[in-house]
Amino acid sequence: SCFTNYELLAKLYNATNGADWTINSNWMTGDPCSNENPWYRVTCSTSGLTNSLIIEENNLVGSLPSQIGLMIGLGDLELYGNSLTGSLPSQIGLLTRITTSFSVYSNRFNSLLPSQIGELTQLKQLYVHVNSFSGSMPSQLGSLVAMTSDFSVYSNMFTNSLPSEIGKLSGLSTNFYLYSNDFTGSLPSQLGKLSLLDYAFVINGNSFSSILPSQLGLMAMNSYFAINHNSFTGNLPSELGQWTSFSSGFYIFSNSLNGALPSQIGQLTSLTNGFSLYSNSFSGSLPSEIGRLSALLSGLFIYSNSFSGSFPSEIGQCSYLPQFYIYLNRFSNSLPSQLGQLSKLQSHFDIFSNSFTGSLPSQIGQLSELTQTAYLYSNSFTGAFPSEMGQLSKLIRNFNINDNRFTNSIPSQLGQLSVLTTYFSLYVNSFSGLIPSQLGQLSALLYYFQLYSNALTGSIPSELAQLTTLEVDFKLQSNQLCGDVPTEVAAMSITVSDYFISSGNSLGTPCCETLP
Repeated sequence: SCFTNYELLAKLYNATNGADWTINSNWMTGDPCSNENPWYRVTCSTSGLTNSLIIEENNLVGSLPSQIGLMIGLGDLELYGNSLTGSLPSQIGLLTRITTSFSVYSNRFNSLLPSQIGELTQLKQLYVHVNSFSGSMPSQLGSLVAMTSDFSVYSNMFTNSLPSEIGKLSGLSTNFYLYSNDFTGSLPSQLGKLSLLDYAFVINGNSFSSILPSQLGLMAMNSYFAINHNSFTGNLPSELGQWTSFSSGFYIFSNSLNGALPSQIGQLTSLTNGFSLYSNSFSGSLPSEIGRLSALLSGLFIYSNSFSGSFPSEIGQCSYLPQFYIYLNRFSNSLPSQLGQLSKLQSHFDIFSNSFTGSLPSQIGQLSELTQTAYLYSNSFTGAFPSEMGQLSKLIRNFNINDNRFTNSIPSQLGQLSVLTTYFSLYVNSFSGLIPSQLGQLSALLYYFQLYSNALTGSIPSELAQLTTLEVDFKLQSNQLCGDVPTEVAAMSITVSDYFISSGNSLGTPCCETLP
């Protein structure tokens, strides 16, 4: 080089507004490699060349000078967390002695990523994430065959197809991060050659489409497989069931995957967290083998698909589940009583908008740790509603069993849901008999008390006036109620319109008493 080490560093300093760096100790004074007064974050070799330049989060503002490629002694270059803009100089490809990491993440680069980075063939880690690099990813990055971890290009603006050459990074064992770009097209089957990759294959938030290559099953994945928020179609490869040591983060939600879920997914028996299949188009029966995922400590997230047929009773073996989301599917027949074994459910039991039939198993009342929602609405349950459901006494938010075909009396035990605040919705069923006075114990209810469109008879119990915090809905219309509205109920602070009580009832007409 015709530039001295001092001159090369000075070009960097001047091009990035060195005078305003957060720390610029000793820069531009004396020898950069001085033992007594070394320049901030500059280390040198015995020959007087800069061999390490680590100036992270230091308010470097401006563009990198092309002469940075002449610092041929560099083994480590880390300039992350600054405000570098413009293009990354193609001369970076001359820094072939870099053996550890190339880190320019969290800057403001806004150009193509230079293909010459592929010439850094001794590089172990690549960090260019959180910039605005655009266009196609250079196929030359497949030449970085010494990489062992951290292929990190996420949160940029890359487009077009992912080069198949990336499959040549066969030494990569952790952190393949492509998420939050705009890659399109098929995922290359050559990625199956990343056979050592066992942690973090993360490509979510792109526009990949077409089918998932079965070769992905050749990877050694143990944790974090995130392909969510793409447009993948076709079947989920059964080969993914080969990841028998997989422990957390199986995220395939928000795609267009379809067909039957392969039973081999039940082989992921080490899985404890993150089993998210929701918002796809899976159809057919849910494999009973899913019940083998008994180590799951997070929720079952399979909602918004097209699963049909009977729900497998084996899911009751997943006894550590804290959340249960199977809504917006096409499950039919009876709900398995074995779901009462999910005694660790703490927040959500959401099975709405399916086609379940028959009686609701009384064992569901054993889910007594539920605190947030019991959503059973929009099914076709029939018969008497189990009084055991009153055991859900920790439920704070929503109790919705509306739009079913329940018959017989409303169990008085539902008055035990005394901390419920948002929804108590029993409307559009076929409940008959009297309104239990014990429902007046729902005194924490703020918004919705809905019993309309049933076949309830008798008078309105005065105890309902204890719902003093109710603000929005008090709906009893379209039943067979009679007698006068109790003075206490009529005086409730909620604006109770005549329509919400009287329409479809016989209020004001004396109730007929049964003769002895």
